[in-house]
Amino acid sequence: MDNEQQHSHLMAVIQSGLAIEKRPFLNLARQLQTSEQSILNTLKTWQDNGIIKRMGIIVNHNKLGYSSNAMAVWNIPDENVDAVGEKIKLSGLASLCYRRRRHRHWPYNLFCMIHGKNRESVEKSLQTLINSCGLNDYPHEVLYTLRQFKQCGGQYARTNTTSEHLPTFDRAIINRLQESFPLCKEPYRAVAEELNITEVELLQRLQALLTDKTLTRFGPMYHAGKLGGAFTLAAMAVPQAQFDHVASIVNEFPQVAHNYERDHRLNMWFVVATATPDELDTTLEAIETASGFRVFNMPKQEEFYVGLHLPA
Repeated sequence: MDNEQQHSHLMAVIQSGLAIEKRPFLNLARQLQTSEQSILNTLKTWQDNGIIKRMGIIVNHNKLGYSSNAMAVWNIPDENVDAVGEKIKLSGLASLCYRRRRHRHWPYNLFCMIHGKNRESVEKSLQTLINSCGLNDYPHEVLYTLRQFKQCGGQYARTNTTSEHLPTFDRAIINRLQESFPLCKEPYRAVAEELNITEVELLQRLQALLTDKTLTRFGPMYHAGKLGGAFTLAAMAVPQAQFDHVASIVNEFPQVAHNYERDHRLNMWFVVATATPDELDTTLEAIETASGFRVFNMPKQEEFYVGLHLPA
């Protein structure tokens, strides 16, 4: 197997998650018929080059008690959008912030996400964001999530479990591993030593958190563009009587990573990730054909901030 094949195989294997075992990179090396150190070197290079944005856990925000989230969108004059995006980034109030393409019936070009444990806390954060970043004079809308249909592998989750019910032990693990994951031969031992617990305890608790869906995945977040792929946010206006049926059609597409119902005329919002830009166009056309509804494609034009960290 040459280097290019090894790299493609490595990306495919780890994007579904890392093994919860003492030497997770050793088994990868054996699968790819290479050395453990070669795997570590490749992953470090990908992190340095930005191909991997972050190695760590992806949490189920509902399980941690973050039952309310809102996508806030603004219509910012093009000459001001960079400055406003930087202000939002520095505010620490938004978990994501992007500039996206406008549409004829959708004038908004700046998108950010705000997560909270209830709508009141989200509204408070939103008002603080508006005041601190000087956003009062810009037209905007706030789209609250009503239902989650698909997230990171298509698991539908709705639960009353909250982070208050998690043991302190688990909270410490979740908070630490949302930040980063060490690229070394015994990464779980390194994290366990930081948390002052044993490696066996850490492995057991991670496996339990994955099993009960508190964690949806444990692995890399790739930068689609740097891999030659494509990634976009799309929306549709679907009559309520047909919503669940259309959602099931959209979710059947493996390229759809997330799908949410939001309280707006454009009420279905989903993320599409593909290996090539051509595949993205083909997928969006196929979704339109299968569903019978127009798809609004809102690709990212500029990334101001990605810092989705939900404290447990």
